[in-house]
Amino acid sequence: MIKQKSLLVLLYLALVPTVTMAQTSTAFNFQGRLNDGSSPANGRFDLRFRLYDAPAGGGTVATDNERLNVQLIDGVFGTVLDYGPNAFQSGVTRYIEIGVRPAGSPNAYVVLGGRQAILSVPYAITSIYSAFAGVATNATNAENALALGGNAASSYARLNFDNQGDLKATGNLEIGGRATQPAASLGLPKAMIYVNGSGSAISCYNGVTGQSTGSCGFTVQEAPGSVGVYNIDFGFNIFNRFISLTAEYGASQNKGANFKFVTTTRVDVWTFFTDLRSDTARSNFMIIVY
Repeated sequence: MIKQKSLLVLLYLALVPTVTMAQTSTAFNFQGRLNDGSSPANGRFDLRFRLYDAPAGGGTVATDNERLNVQLIDGVFGTVLDYGPNAFQSGVTRYIEIGVRPAGSPNAYVVLGGRQAILSVPYAITSIYSAFAGVATNATNAENALALGGNAASSYARLNFDNQGDLKATGNLEIGGRATQPAASLGLPKAMIYVNGSGSAISCYNGVTGQSTGSCGFTVQEAPGSVGVYNIDFGFNIFNRFISLTAEYGASQNKGANFKFVTTTRVDVWTFFTDLRSDTARSNFMIIVY
C-alpha cells in the first residue's frame, strides 16, 4: 500500500529546434519532485502521465505515457514524454494528470493532486506562426485561397525570378502590361511601327525596350531626294529576321510595299500605287519585325 503523496512540479523543458535545423522530435523533458507526506520520496516507482483537454473532467488526448521503475532520489524525478505530433498542434491548453504506485505493483495508480497545465514551452512543437503554415497546406481549398482570388496556388506562376526552363500554358496567356524580350531571342514581336506618307511614326512599340511613345527609339525618315522610299533603323540587329510589311489602302487606289535589308539594324521600304507606272508613291504603311 502506498502512502498519500504530493507532487511539486519543478520544470517543463521542451526540445525545441534551432533556427538552422528542422525539428525532428515531439518529445519534451518533464521534471518534478514527489513528496511522501512532508518528506521527499525515495525509491523506485511506476509513473503514469495522462494528457487531458481540460483541468477537470474532459477527455484524454493521445496515449498515456507510462514510465516504469523510475528512480527517485530526495523526491526528484525526470523523464521524457512524447504524445506525438498532434497532441499540441491545435494550440489548445493541455493538462497532465500524474499517477504513481510502487514499482512493479499490480495495484491501480494513485492520482496525485490536480492536473498540471502544460505551459508554453512544449508548444514550440507548433509555434504561433507555424500554425498559419499548417492552414496553408490546404490552400487548394477556396476557403484558404481567398488571397489568391479563390484559385489554387498551383494556378499561379512566380514572378521576378530567372526561370531556366519552359513556361507553358494550355489556355490563353494574357499579359496586362508590356511584353518585352531580348533582341537576340525569338518569339515575341521585336518592333511594330505605323508610318505615314511623310515618313513620321504615327504609332509604334519597341518589343525590346517596352517603349510606345514618340518613335520608340527607332529612326524613321523618307529617304532624302526620294518619294515613297523610307529608311527605318531599329537600333538593334534585325538582319534576316521575319518581316511583315503592309501598305495602307488609299482612298480609291490599291497600294503596295516592299522592303530590303540594308544594314544589320536597318531596312528600306518602297511604297507604290499598283495601277500607276511610276516606281514609287507616298503611302502609309505598317511593319512588324519578329
